[in-house]
Amino acid sequence: MLQHLCVQGLVLNVVRSPEWKELMGLLNNTYHPTSADTFSDKHILHKVIFDHEKQIERLCTIKNLSLVKNQ
Repeated sequence: MLQHLCVQGLVLNVVRSPEWKELMGLLNNTYHPTSADTFSDKHILHKVIFDHEKQIERLCTIKNLSLVKNQ
């Protein structure tokens, strides 16, 4: 679900909406939707950090790489 929210650019307000909670309940009545705050404060942040670390690891394997830091 996190990937869908991020890739599709869905605003986290969608996750807060009663319609979203109703939809999740219809799709799986045992599922309790994750709060928007948990998505933004935990899941998205961890995904960004993970992706950044993987990018750095990949860049470290490339020879003759020049990086310029934007100021």
